[in-house]
Amino acid sequence: MIGTRKFENHGRALETQQMTVQFKKLKTELRIGNPDDFYQELIDMHAGLSDEESQKVNAKLVLILANHIGDINVLREALECASLSASGH
Repeated sequence: MIGTRKFENHGRALETQQMTVQFKKLKTELRIGNPDDFYQELIDMHAGLSDEESQKVNAKLVLILANHIGDINVLREALECASLSASGH
């Protein structure tokens, strides 16, 4: 791909531009059957909530899903993936 650079880092391949990240354990390919429906449900969950309530709901959802996953290595990769996305990488 023109304009991309690849970096190898602890088993992860990172490409700049439209970022592609490959983690050892974290599954990042689309696995939700109806992603638009789920996204709408996620948005609807926040309807009528204040910013503070919305942040609490998000935090609770993250902790519930983290507990369900249960694998600290997957969770660490998810934290890294989210951080990279938030920082524009």
